[in-house]
Amino acid sequence: MSEIVAASPDVPATPSTPSAAPPTPEVPTARARVASSDATTNDSASSARAEPVAPSPGVRVSVDVDQGAYVAGDTVSGVVEVECDGPVKAKRVEVTIQGRERVTLQRTLTIPSSELAPFHHVQGTSHRDHHAFLKANPKPEIRNLVAEREWRARHGHESSSKNVSIVDDITQVETVFSERRVVIDVPDERGDGAGGSMRVGTTTKTFSAVVPRTAPSAFYVAGGNWSLGRGYLAEIVYTVAAAVVAAADEEPSGANGGGGDGSIGGGPAAPSVSLTPGEKILAANKKHFLVTQQGSNGGGGVTSGVTSGVGASAMMRASTMPAAGGGAAATATRKFITGGALKATISTDKRAYVPGADVAVVKIEANCTVGQPCHGMTTCAVVPIGLRAHGERWNKTFEMSTTKHPGFAPGYFGERTIAFPIPPGWPASTHGALIRCGYDVRTTFTLAGVNANLVVDVPMTIEPSASMYSDARPAGAPFDVVAAQHAGGAAGAFVLKAANVAATLPPGVVFRPPWADDKTSRACKSCYAPFTLVNRRHHCRACGDIFCKKCAGWKVDLPRLGYATPQRVCQGCMESARRTGGAFTPIEEPSASRAGWFAGVKEPEPTPPPPTSPPVETVSLEQLTGGHAAANATSDAMTPMTLEPTS
Repeated sequence: MSEIVAASPDVPATPSTPSAAPPTPEVPTARARVASSDATTNDSASSARAEPVAPSPGVRVSVDVDQGAYVAGDTVSGVVEVECDGPVKAKRVEVTIQGRERVTLQRTLTIPSSELAPFHHVQGTSHRDHHAFLKANPKPEIRNLVAEREWRARHGHESSSKNVSIVDDITQVETVFSERRVVIDVPDERGDGAGGSMRVGTTTKTFSAVVPRTAPSAFYVAGGNWSLGRGYLAEIVYTVAAAVVAAADEEPSGANGGGGDGSIGGGPAAPSVSLTPGEKILAANKKHFLVTQQGSNGGGGVTSGVTSGVGASAMMRASTMPAAGGGAAATATRKFITGGALKATISTDKRAYVPGADVAVVKIEANCTVGQPCHGMTTCAVVPIGLRAHGERWNKTFEMSTTKHPGFAPGYFGERTIAFPIPPGWPASTHGALIRCGYDVRTTFTLAGVNANLVVDVPMTIEPSASMYSDARPAGAPFDVVAAQHAGGAAGAFVLKAANVAATLPPGVVFRPPWADDKTSRACKSCYAPFTLVNRRHHCRACGDIFCKKCAGWKVDLPRLGYATPQRVCQGCMESARRTGGAFTPIEEPSASRAGWFAGVKEPEPTPPPPTSPPVETVSLEQLTGGHAAANATSDAMTPMTLEPTS
């Protein structure tokens, strides 16, 4: 299946097959925000490149904004410069600041052959007229089913399958806001409404407009198969456009101002200029800027829950709470019918991240009070995207940037810190009238049993950045770590940065003594009674060793070890457990090898260990004497001797 990808902000997205072209996206050439490690906005408006529209000789217009990215509710300020080489007659110079949502969805219509007119009625009254029509309108030379079916539908042919399928593009555009400012009003010299002469030289004017507090974040995503009628394109763009408007003898046309409707640029989402009959655009210029939605938590709204036992129907939703450092946190618990539970808390270091610049630091705290291991943990971004256009809907949930991590043994209580990369190209979190996109960081604990996994979702926000245009990929398409590292550039630098962040994270910490392995314990550690089907194994919650029921028959509160109810302890730990409540100094656990997303990152070779001293040889007296020991030698004389090897 072919996908479309906007590989560069200057090159619009193109399909992999030439038969059905997707609509031209309103891809801004402005890199209004440069991804950086500190996720700051680009205050230089010069990074936004102009898009002139058919300027007339002798007059040029340019527009600049004070910064490239804003938060909803901020004021957009800028400067318009009009440069005239000679006398130019115009009516006004106006600026339009606006934001638009645009969604294009494809649908396939199947028309029965009974509803198609016979070709003789469409192409003439005789067979001769029919062949003359075919000669004037030949079929497509290349065998393409989509193009051929469209040709048959247009020219009245019946399909061999008795049906004709037509791919239709459905586009809906909604205006987020639009502010118009007339910065230069040229006096009417003759009183006929034709305006007057503009001043020769450079004229500079300022403008400002407030972005609504409810404005959604800038957004762009495109993908699907446009040849099979499954393409989709969605964008939320914000532009500031300046135009020099003059009188015309005829209706304004595309040669004068980029469109008879007074639009600047191409595509349905292009900014418009208010033109009346008899007006035209002498020169125009526009720039894009980014807007971040206010108060967006980025949560995808997917269920984060737990099951209260294998086969149980009760469901529980993870509770979300603020985390230290401004991030978000969520806690979920899975209870077991055999007793005990697994409680997990997931937190992030921040709430908002910039794709291609930030690496999220995710802290995982797990408290397992049951004798069942976790076979592994998986972290990914869950991204539900919903699009709407004139009654047509497209909804899909993607899992991106999946990373795998080792699990833990029964009775584990500790925390680990992992690096979760936010690669370039991700669309922003947004909540508009036609487009909705959210993000959750999902951590899945793989447990034994059917539908027994514990899933915890933490909401996060992805801020708009220039990488969603320059490194755009179809929704859900993975980021190729190995290819990015070999290609170098910004994507390769991000891969190395993510690997460096992961390498500098602190090791995991354990808050209680590890439990002894059941497979290595065959008898009670205290009374040495062998374990059988009747004499079962029991872990002491204070020291982690395995005892029989008789030797570990006391229950004590151990709040400092993470237990909420009285727990079983052995006789040797009972007194200290009662006195301290299970005091334990946290220890570091061995750092687990990174996998998943960092599999293709080349790391330095480990330093070989220093050479050790030669091994010690052990021989017996019998080996030294060749078996001819003294007759009075006793068994004690056969004690092995230790000899140092000679060099």
